[in-house]
Amino acid sequence: MNESTRREIDFAVFLIYRLAESWGKTVPETYRTLADLNVLGDYVIPFYDVLHTQGEQCLVDEITELARRRGAVI
Repeated sequence: MNESTRREIDFAVFLIYRLAESWGKTVPETYRTLADLNVLGDYVIPFYDVLHTQGEQCLVDEITELARRRGAVI
């Protein structure tokens, strides 16, 4: 695994944990929600370069809004 891929995975894991905490769900539930909505593959990983520069609360708010627009009930 190259360093770039490792950073993207670390970032995705960080987001999953922060979102789980914010949403009051378990980490596996949060991962399933994001996977079902393809948030990680369509948004988080492709836009890692921009997203990783944002603050934690901004990221949580942004991903939460995206998940809701894609049909998640949070």
